[in-house]
Amino acid sequence: MPARHFLERAVHLAFTIDAPYLPWCAVAIRSCLDQCDGAVTVHVVHEGSLEGHSGVERLAAMLEPDGAKLLVHSVDPAGLPKVGMGKVVWLRCLLAELLPDVDRVIFIDADTLAVSPLRPLYETDMCGHPLAAVANVVQPWQRDHIRDLGIKDYRRYLAAGMMLLDLERLRTEGAAAALFRIAETRGLELVWADMDALNLLFQERWHVLHPRWDAPYTLWTSPDVAADVYGAEAAADARGNPAILHFEGPSLCKPWHALNTHPWRERWWATLARTPWAGTRPEDRGPATMALRFFPERLRIRAYGRLLRWRREHRTAAEPERAQS
Repeated sequence: MPARHFLERAVHLAFTIDAPYLPWCAVAIRSCLDQCDGAVTVHVVHEGSLEGHSGVERLAAMLEPDGAKLLVHSVDPAGLPKVGMGKVVWLRCLLAELLPDVDRVIFIDADTLAVSPLRPLYETDMCGHPLAAVANVVQPWQRDHIRDLGIKDYRRYLAAGMMLLDLERLRTEGAAAALFRIAETRGLELVWADMDALNLLFQERWHVLHPRWDAPYTLWTSPDVAADVYGAEAAADARGNPAILHFEGPSLCKPWHALNTHPWRERWWATLARTPWAGTRPEDRGPATMALRFFPERLRIRAYGRLLRWRREHRTAAEPERAQS
């Protein structure tokens, strides 16, 4: 389809979240609006937790000055697979059905920050594939799982945090039903839930994008591994000129965490300040975590892990006392 076709139409962006992630999603959306020219439609898909939530009105008010449209879609979680840490991750698999009048959408995780124009991504020629994505940086200790799934090359395992989706093609293929069948029949094998299912269904059928379009935190934390997956030149390009930054990983990887050290974290906080959630305090900002900021990074990560274990053990020990009181 010619690029001009897309220039004449709105860029469609989709985010799938639950209520606690709404402030972080607002940052991702604000950053995307900064990087989009022309009309933009933002789709926020949730599992019911945003029904009647005042934050939705605040989010809509943020979009209004940009002339962007906000559409909120609620999905009954009862119909979602029970595979993985939560049902929200499976919402992205339903986008083709939820957006029947949209032919193409950029799906983006909420823990992201767009820092370069998105129109070139939206106009990407996917060469007939149902989706385009960036390869995931699979760590050496994770590669046995990739092979066990039946994916021979760990460098060809797609990251689901940002995907350009051909919704017409996905509807024609019945992709949502196929993904849910994989969850039902191979659920015990899916360590990474929907991302494993996506890789199984679209194995060798997805267009590989430059890593700058979903620049993972591992570009900075595991540069050698990232260079092995992307190639040294592409990895260096993505670090130096990212388009969408993805703060993937556990709590310390999130830019809103008090101990996060990502080189773009200040840009993220500056973007938060331009949302209705300006003034939000960093997560887990307290005397203990602030003291850990003076530790060398590797020691800081280990020390924080011990702090979390101590907290869990302390809570567990305190529960019988509360029950008796």
